[in-house]
Amino acid sequence: MEDSRKGLVIVDIQNDYFQGGRNPLSNQESAAVNALKVLNEFRKAKLPVFIIQHINEDPASRFFIKNTEGVKLHEGLEPREGEQHIVKHVPSSFVGTTLLEELKKENISEVVVIGSMSNMCIDSTARDSVHLGFKTTVIHDCCAAMDLCFGETKIPSPTVHATFMAALAMLAQVTDTETFLKTIQKC
Repeated sequence: MEDSRKGLVIVDIQNDYFQGGRNPLSNQESAAVNALKVLNEFRKAKLPVFIIQHINEDPASRFFIKNTEGVKLHEGLEPREGEQHIVKHVPSSFVGTTLLEELKKENISEVVVIGSMSNMCIDSTARDSVHLGFKTTVIHDCCAAMDLCFGETKIPSPTVHATFMAALAMLAQVTDTETFLKTIQKC
């Protein structure tokens, strides 16, 4: 496999999704630990990395508000020199951003998606990646979700996460960190 063909897209691993933030997710801490493992392997293999940061421009937003601590990328997951840092304002990392253009510049054919939130930005980004013609892999234990409610029904975060990963598995490859790292270490 050529190095320029696989790229890592890290979506919204930002402080507001952690405990103490404005919109904490279940298992965000363990997802971030796994995300860092994957990021480190991409860096070691000198594969392209694209770090996405969501910034809500509306001050009435609940989280990811411009110029707050919560909008910052989580410690250890900030871009390094040569890595793309892309700001977005909607759930999909492709809409209104330069991500597609940057992936094409790097001759990426496979997009690896990790980050948060499973049921919103990961779902949107992974689906758009598939629809744009990329082979797409989602590493499920590098992603996190939150409890949701629909009418009177409370849906626990593990069910939310599993449901979205099951749906994405109909379009993309969905795997775990350990399995994925075995494949990248062979490159």
